[in-house]
Amino acid sequence: MLFPHELRLPFMMTYFNQDPKPTNFIHPNDVKSIGEVSFGTKKNLIPIVNELCDDDRLVITEGDGITYVNYDQ
Repeated sequence: MLFPHELRLPFMMTYFNQDPKPTNFIHPNDVKSIGEVSFGTKKNLIPIVNELCDDDRLVITEGDGITYVNYDQ
């Protein structure tokens, strides 16, 4: 896990050897997974986030925090 001191960087978690999610879990809202998250930060931090995270679901933009989340149902 990565908890950056710079608050304009998102919290990040590495892949697990064993999936920590419960098996056969059904979310009360029928959400299956997160499709996309748009996260805004300072322009100079965007390359750092892109280097640390290769998940296509995270869209980094210039701005301030989470601007939207798209869920897969």
